Amino acid sequence: MRFFVEFSLCFILISMSISCEREEIPIIPHEPGDVMSAQVNMESDYRNQVFFDLSSNSVISENHKTDWDIGFESKEEGWHIILNSSRAAAAYNSQSMDFNTSINVDDINWSYDVPSGNLDSTAVGDYRNTGLVYIINRGYSPSGTHTGYKKIIFNAYSDSTYTISIADIDGENDTMLVIHKNLVTNFTCFSLNNYEVVNIEPNNQSWDLLFTQYTHLFYNPFTPYLVSGVLINRNDVSVFVDTLNEFLSITYEDVLDYEYSYSIDEIGFDWKFYDFNTGKYSIIPNRSYILRDHEENYYKINFTDFYDPNGLKGSPAFQFQKL
Repeated sequence: MRFFVEFSLCFILISMSISCEREEIPIIPHEPGDVMSAQVNMESDYRNQVFFDLSSNSVISENHKTDWDIGFESKEEGWHIILNSSRAAAAYNSQSMDFNTSINVDDINWSYDVPSGNLDSTAVGDYRNTGLVYIINRGYSPSGTHTGYKKIIFNAYSDSTYTISIADIDGENDTMLVIHKNLVTNFTCFSLNNYEVVNIEPNNQSWDLLFTQYTHLFYNPFTPYLVSGVLINRNDVSVFVDTLNEFLSITYEDVLDYEYSYSIDEIGFDWKFYDFNTGKYSIIPNRSYILRDHEENYYKINFTDFYDPNGLKGSPAFQFQKL
């Protein structure tokens, strides 16, 4: 009798335990988006800079590359300064604090921002608390015309502003300006045409890709060279280059373990090549780019053309898919 009671009690407890267990929750498979197609137009002379957002498959903004010269880092603690790489702009530290110091620009070894976007390797470098005069080589127009020089002293920076002094290359017409940071962009862009801040970069959470010319640095020998390609948003956007898997076969599960790069030129210019025999650009096959945006969304990208329907270069076409 005792055995029967104990067995019955055990059976009841086991039954209660089983009845209290939660039902298994099925794992919902990850559903990718549709494969989308897009094409942007930089023009055949690469005059346009085009900011593109993958999530909305749309151009966020565009501007002429000659609309600006200098970018001032916008975040509150920011102090770095970049130059407009799309014009092959460069800088030289004169090691003088006097605007009237004579400079022969023909004898200058110019410094350039590194194409990776590393802010520890800019042409201007660490100007803080020096009061030194920099010569800014403004680079070239789309037609190849040189656009001149300026002298600048980067006097001070704060959480909200920069203070600079500017003069002509001969030291004349010097003036002091206060530049207010646009805190929602990566850089506050400034034009030496009219000494004014210009709206170039969109909100840094609204775009992924910048289609533009930029200065690539070749070595042995050292040669700065304007190339046309794609830069990524430095605001927590990263890229992996996949040369092993076919574009359509790449899945969400594949890309989770990739090692991503934050170099802004990781996509760069070499998804195409120039054939000197035909005088035409061709797309390099079997090369996909996996982009991880600032919200941890993953996109695969594959370039398909560099020409518009009329056969004019400077119009990258690509397909992409949210994974």
